[in-house]
Amino acid sequence: MWIGQNSLYNLPTESTQKVSRTEVLCNAVAAEILAPVKLFAEAWEKEFAENLEARIGAVVQGFPCSREVIARRAADLRLITKADYARLVTAWRNCAAEKKNSSGGNFLTAVKSRLDPNFVLALDRDTRTGRTMFTEACELTGLNRKSFDTLVRQLTEA
Repeated sequence: MWIGQNSLYNLPTESTQKVSRTEVLCNAVAAEILAPVKLFAEAWEKEFAENLEARIGAVVQGFPCSREVIARRAADLRLITKADYARLVTAWRNCAAEKKNSSGGNFLTAVKSRLDPNFVLALDRDTRTGRTMFTEACELTGLNRKSFDTLVRQLTEA
């Protein structure tokens, strides 16, 4: 915006494509805004961690950016090697991809940890004898009818 151009983009870490001078300038300006050299160097020297990833994790707490930006800043300032930077970013991206592909947990397992099994089974007995309406049982447990029935079935089978 400042230089009157648009359509800038960041290339992947491993890219061998040439980056335009404009993009280099924009990246340098953004880096200085997010993590000024003086403050960054002070934070880097202050943090002594058992490994590089832990050090970056500690430094990132003082800046409004991601650990990838901190790692890139450290690489640009030659505090870490470009190979270390590439290795870290690849590992972080692989970890993020694995999390994205995970199931996100089991709903009924989470519900079982929240509700007392004796309460659920007593509530089920009351609904079957007519003392409590299913609507009320669902409101008390925060479940719909199908989930309530599935939960009861799992508790009685256990």
